[in-house]
Amino acid sequence: MGCARDQNGNHVIHKCIKCVPMEKIGFIISTFRGQVATLCTHPYGCHVIKRVLEHCSDVNV
Repeated sequence: MGCARDQNGNHVIHKCIKCVPMEKIGFIISTFRGQVATLCTHPYGCHVIKRVLEHCSDVNV
């Protein structure tokens, strides 16, 4: 969660979501479970949630 809220760390998560197969990053996505509302209202976290919605169609966050 720290990286999702970090000015630079969120870019690392973006790249992972975009480039790494879903089965390899499930542990990252599962970290957001129960935190979506908080991340959606955060200046950097909202970009991470946007990337999840764009690239991870079968995710239950």
